[in-house]
Amino acid sequence: MAQPPFIQSFDNPLLFKSERVVCTHAKFQASEYHQQLFSEYEIESPAILHNAVIKRKAGYLAGRYVARDALKKLTQYSAQIPTSVDRAPIWPEGIIGSITHTNTEAMAAVAYSKDHQLLGLDLEEWIDPNLAQDLAYQIIDEQERAAITESGLTFEAGLTIIFSAKESLYKALYPLVKTFFGFEYARVSWIAPNTGRFEIALVWGLNEDFSEGWKIQGQYSVTKETVLTFICA
Repeated sequence: MAQPPFIQSFDNPLLFKSERVVCTHAKFQASEYHQQLFSEYEIESPAILHNAVIKRKAGYLAGRYVARDALKKLTQYSAQIPTSVDRAPIWPEGIIGSITHTNTEAMAAVAYSKDHQLLGLDLEEWIDPNLAQDLAYQIIDEQERAAITESGLTFEAGLTIIFSAKESLYKALYPLVKTFFGFEYARVSWIAPNTGRFEIALVWGLNEDFSEGWKIQGQYSVTKETVLTFICA
């Protein structure tokens, strides 16, 4: 049976050669979205989406579509991935995961919690060069501005990578700390384009396990349209 037009393509990329992590990816067409797709895909539509715009509904559906497939490939069974009151995905017992999407692509990564403590994934479209300087104060501090310069990347490229890295960190840590924290809580220490790696550290502590100075290295990859960041431990 041919894929419905909403899902344009589907694949299972190797996510940065990470052991015991399953990743799935799809391109989707938001203009082809209709509410009946939730029933056709057998995915529950949460109450928080009832008054949402089409773009948000389409992104949510595509995200749950790839997440369910990744989960099935990891565990050999299919399960719903509901949404909690804080809008985070509710994974089955013993599973950790991360879902991300742009307006046209969705990706999910899952793993057993016995294999990995934390997992964060974020996909972003490149920040417009004409907007980068105006947006920078919301995303980076002066040390991160210097890290972009030292990396040799264009300012808008470095800014997008840092934005995505902080989103990945939030997705990785939130299930463990259950505390909202903004971009100012973390700082990207360096970006290495030759290896596709970065280091990110907490400027403010979140709890005893994730205190001020805690740091982790992440990975990133780029295409003409997007940057993908990944944090796993």
